[in-house]
Amino acid sequence: MFSLSPPRPAYDRQWANHSISWNSTCTPSSKLVNTNSSSQIVEIVVGAAGQLAFNPNSVSVTPGTTLRFDFLGLNHTLTQSSSASLCHNSSGVDTGFQQFNPQNVSGTFLVDYLVESDRPQWFYCAQNEPISHCQSGMVFSVNPSDDRYERANETRSSGSPSSSAPPVTSRPMASLCTNVPLSASPNKTVSSDGTASLTFQPYPTIIAPDLSNNARRLTYALPLIAGLLFMAII
Repeated sequence: MFSLSPPRPAYDRQWANHSISWNSTCTPSSKLVNTNSSSQIVEIVVGAAGQLAFNPNSVSVTPGTTLRFDFLGLNHTLTQSSSASLCHNSSGVDTGFQQFNPQNVSGTFLVDYLVESDRPQWFYCAQNEPISHCQSGMVFSVNPSDDRYERANETRSSGSPSSSAPPVTSRPMASLCTNVPLSASPNKTVSSDGTASLTFQPYPTIIAPDLSNNARRLTYALPLIAGLLFMAII
């Protein structure tokens, strides 16, 4: 008699909370881009070097400018809020939890946001595990008024991002399946409050395979069955 015990999944559940979905078919996700290639592009790095921050954390731009967000490290979001409540979703633009980039590869997850108004706009990271990223100062503003910008700075100074965000490359991660091309309908535009527009287009990406009990039982049952058949033949 002998038995086979499958290994435990090699990933940190809390660290990967609100990240990508686990699917046995390696279902891909998408990036968000807009199609206005003629606009001025301003780049913003999200979560660089394990920091809970947008860099820069504020920009003053004219309508027609594209803000390009490059997501690194932890699974951050770009979620629209309001000046009255910096850390609450205003039901505007929201990327969702799709940007898990533990290897910090620039350009892996890009979001282009087309600014269509010169009025102040506010965004934050909606990740709450293991702590609230927004309450730790992860707030971003477009064309903020002076008083609201000072309020956002108070939110940043009251947080402690340096103590809550160790380098993400030190965390374990599950093995990833091969890149899979996304089958999605291109040019599906989502507008929000007349201030900006985002367009979904298909891009290749990677998703971790299923680590459920059923998948593990199947994985380890097949070699066992093959071995028993071999012994029966002998």
